[in-house]
Amino acid sequence: MGEFVAEVGRRAGYDVRLATTAAAFVRELEEQADVVTIDLMVPGTDGVEILRSLAELPSPPEVILVSGMDERVIAGAGRVATEFGLVVRGQVHKPFRAAELRSLLKLPEPEVVPAPAPDSRPRLLLDRNDLRRALLRDELVLAYQPQVSLKTRQWIGAEALVRWQHPDHGLLMPGAFLDLVNDELLASELTMTVLRQAAREWAEVRRRLNVQAALSVNVHPLALSDPGFAALAIDALEGPGLEPRDVILEITEVAPTTRGMALSTLTRLRMRGFELSIDDFGTGHSSLERLNQVPFTELKIDRSFVTELESNDWARTIAAQSITLARALGLRSVAEGVEDESALGWLRDVGCDLVQGYHIARPTWAPDLDAWWARWQAARG
Repeated sequence: MGEFVAEVGRRAGYDVRLATTAAAFVRELEEQADVVTIDLMVPGTDGVEILRSLAELPSPPEVILVSGMDERVIAGAGRVATEFGLVVRGQVHKPFRAAELRSLLKLPEPEVVPAPAPDSRPRLLLDRNDLRRALLRDELVLAYQPQVSLKTRQWIGAEALVRWQHPDHGLLMPGAFLDLVNDELLASELTMTVLRQAAREWAEVRRRLNVQAALSVNVHPLALSDPGFAALAIDALEGPGLEPRDVILEITEVAPTTRGMALSTLTRLRMRGFELSIDDFGTGHSSLERLNQVPFTELKIDRSFVTELESNDWARTIAAQSITLARALGLRSVAEGVEDESALGWLRDVGCDLVQGYHIARPTWAPDLDAWWARWQAARG
């Protein structure tokens, strides 16, 4: 097999070096390579160890994975490589034709890298104090992504998605600043700032458009360890006039170090009338445990499964069983990341309750929901 792969590489225009043992591979790493084709079962080691070694190189090559093992194992190895920071060109399952490998080995066109513009933005160097100042200066803004019923196509709710309108760096997505939150106090301040702002804006949307759509707000896991969180959440709704039953608090995880306090807070929130959603269901090792411990009312299927419904049998099975589980437990099911009619139809067929995603609406500023709602009503007929 090694000689076959080497010959395909030569014919594709590469200078090929072949290593058939782990020791030989380590020696070959001393010289720079553009692409490495790896069999996951290597004598004396395994493909994951090789991927780790590649990731430690100053300039790692791109990777093509080869194996005769179960396709899920190859896919899993691909995800490992990506987590290590490697670029995976593709995967081939043995036995394979030369054309399959040749298509992955095709030499890329030379890349023309434009010179940086004089006003290119510098690399962001933000800290917790920057985020605290942003909270004080009201620099956080919210977009809303509508959720609709698959049965009736009615507008049922929307998820509030936080952004940071930074005075120097422009609009920042959550990935640029949520990692700055590493203590209970800042987590609670951030969550309450978002909840208060969302409650004001959403109450106005409901009045302006004469709709009863619910509001979903994400809760930072560390905020749940604040013993006063439930009372603060009630206070956040009083001015705008929303009731707790109008608000769904989305919980992605519970910090292990404060599990007891978090469970207490979640139970109190539910007793006060808030609905609780288990977010990104299926992506964490404790999802079923949390589902058993917390009085959730909604189960959200993670977009990683929804976006692969057409191409991945396992993703379809996990999504279908999650919907079945939600129904059996009396929970509302929501699929996020719905991007086309095919996914929408499949989810409708398996009995999912609500959907959100680009196929329905992109995250939208509150004033712009009027135009979306008009288009959606017209499309419904």
